[in-house]
Amino acid sequence: METIGNLLHTLSESVRGVTDHPPDHVVDFSGHGLRVDTEDDAKPIVEAMQKCKNMKVLKLYGNSFSPTGCKAIGKSLESHPEFQHAHWKDIFTGRMKEEIPYALRSLSGGMMLADAKLIELDLSDNAFGPIGVEGLVVLLKSTVCYTLQELKLNNNGLGVTGGKLLAEALNTLVLNAKNAGTPLKLKTFICGRNRQENEGAKALASFLGAVGTLEVVDMPQNGIYYPGIQALCEAFAKNPKLRHINMNDNTFTEKGAAHFAAIVKDLRNLESLNLGDCLLKSGGADILANALKGHAENLKKLVLSSNEIGLTPALELVDSIKDKELDLLDLNGNAFGEEGCIEIINRVEDLGLRDALVLELEDDEGSEDEDSEIDRSYVYDEEEEEEAEEEEYEDVEEGEIEGEEDLKEVTPAPFTQREEVSVAELLEKPSLPKLHHFEARGSEEIIKYIKAKFDIFPANRESLFVQNCVLSASKLATLLNPTSPQAEKDMVLKIGKDLLKAAFEKARKENSLSILNNTIVLSLGLIKSEDKKFKITGSLFGPMLVLEEMMRESLVPQVTRDTLKLFLLKGNQALDMFKQQKMQLIQSVEREM
Repeated sequence: METIGNLLHTLSESVRGVTDHPPDHVVDFSGHGLRVDTEDDAKPIVEAMQKCKNMKVLKLYGNSFSPTGCKAIGKSLESHPEFQHAHWKDIFTGRMKEEIPYALRSLSGGMMLADAKLIELDLSDNAFGPIGVEGLVVLLKSTVCYTLQELKLNNNGLGVTGGKLLAEALNTLVLNAKNAGTPLKLKTFICGRNRQENEGAKALASFLGAVGTLEVVDMPQNGIYYPGIQALCEAFAKNPKLRHINMNDNTFTEKGAAHFAAIVKDLRNLESLNLGDCLLKSGGADILANALKGHAENLKKLVLSSNEIGLTPALELVDSIKDKELDLLDLNGNAFGEEGCIEIINRVEDLGLRDALVLELEDDEGSEDEDSEIDRSYVYDEEEEEEAEEEEYEDVEEGEIEGEEDLKEVTPAPFTQREEVSVAELLEKPSLPKLHHFEARGSEEIIKYIKAKFDIFPANRESLFVQNCVLSASKLATLLNPTSPQAEKDMVLKIGKDLLKAAFEKARKENSLSILNNTIVLSLGLIKSEDKKFKITGSLFGPMLVLEEMMRESLVPQVTRDTLKLFLLKGNQALDMFKQQKMQLIQSVEREM
């Protein structure tokens, strides 16, 4: 059976966009870990831009730019009217929020003076919030964006206010481009992990509906309930070329499912649908199954994991796709029970689609009464909902870490010895007896579990793997304290280091060291988790000890050492409880490699 990663390869290619160009058309400084504070710091990039006479692509992600650095790059952009692809995700780590609008205006001004015609703008993983959108407004309304095909704003901390500002600017763009005789033909819109909620979703829906040319929409993890879902569904129906929709981890419930079902007939080109973790439950799944029968003939991928779906509607869903050539049907984490899982597997095998099915018995939540009421704690109540206040961003690196909600609080619990302990059980509630099971089995099983868990997020799986290896290592290390026996320390250190090694290896390969660095700092409590989902409840002695050992073995790159040094020198009550260990870590950080 193919892996989930292989099955989703085509999907990740579609989301990534068409950006392959000859090397002499690309200036690539991605992942260098540069801190560009001055014009002199920017010189290597500016010189490379000057030498590239036909610069179509500029890759800057994985570095940190000040307004002065952006001003120098913006000035160089003025001489590149041929410029088309801005790969600028994760370029403001460590910058104050007030700096970012000036930096964005400098970059925008260069493109506008050059009269460039952008095709792709990627500013993902820059937690600039609503104030950052203010720095983009002029660019988004300008002729530079009349040709825009891909807009990627994933994990920017926009909130409702930022979403409304963005929608207003984009609606103006649609109108301006139309009046100029060059209608906007946007194909890809990515705006996940931005806390849009209902009001932000409604505002963006007005823009999405006005475009009409969309093929890819990614809006996972936005806290959207059925009123926002309804508005988005109406917008989707106005984009008949849509082939990929990802609304993972928003709250559809049965009402939202009904709104989506009403438009399925209009989505004739739909190839990929991700409604995982959307609280569809049995009622929503049944509605969706009926809608898919005879429609969405081109559907190739269907993700409905973690939706509390019962067996009967699941079988209806399987029946609804029997005339489709699916290569992925993800039903993991629902409520089928062991016998129900086996029945679904047999039914799928009868259809010749067994290789497409993702369904593991150990991940199933067990059968439930399919007619039970929806948990009211999850249901949107229009009268009771309170408007979420926009949080202030003290610093850009305090951005949201996706996937950290899967690493619950550390609470050592009573444990009954048995032959096998799953990785999920270990990470859910770590304990030393559980960890002993993996001393002989090795760390590779934990690493494989983390990789598989996030393979279903094609656009983010590498960064999610990095983040969760770091957070898992830290979580397990909190089991240690200064009086722990040496044997326990050795066991935890071995597994913790293996997880961090895997994270560093992936981060180097994917040019995402900045994400890894932020996660390490977060795991030590040196910055706050914006969404408050990651909380440190154990001792930080262990996490510091693991990092110190990594330093001693020269396994930590200099850019990570520099980041740690910057934050460790600040006061922190949780770390200061272990002053000796903190001092040893600082000494290891400062030691030359």
